[in-house]
Amino acid sequence: MVRELSEKPAGSIEPAYEDRVARYLLEMISMSYIMGAEASSEASAIAWQRRKDVIQYIEENLRDPNLSPTSISEGLRVSPRYIRTVFSTGGEKISSFILRRRLEECARQIRSPAWGAHTLTEIAFSWGFNSAAHFTRTFHEKFGVAPREYRRQALRG
Repeated sequence: MVRELSEKPAGSIEPAYEDRVARYLLEMISMSYIMGAEASSEASAIAWQRRKDVIQYIEENLRDPNLSPTSISEGLRVSPRYIRTVFSTGGEKISSFILRRRLEECARQIRSPAWGAHTLTEIAFSWGFNSAAHFTRTFHEKFGVAPREYRRQALRG
């Protein structure tokens, strides 16, 4: 992803893509900080790299409603158990990470005036949710407010 960006001319990258890359890089930096002490052995260095691969795969497939530890393991050609084990070194379950990232992306679009013409359900479904009720419930749990109210507050200023 970084290599791909470095080959593009300045100013040609969409702002939404820049945001995604920035979040991905911040995740990688924080992960390397957290795992820095553990990365001294070869095994932990491999696990760290594998976790990084899992996060990249998730980011690239976040909109897929079928994204799961099983689909990730198939995509990366390792077992689902290995994926869960490697991912757990960061202290967050893989399914929780996927849900959190989807909610963050939905919140970003809900806040954006550019997405004001899209319904909340359209936004949620575009980020891999397949139930409006599940989206609304989990969004409220994470942000403390329903998506409709979140949008109203964000667009009000």
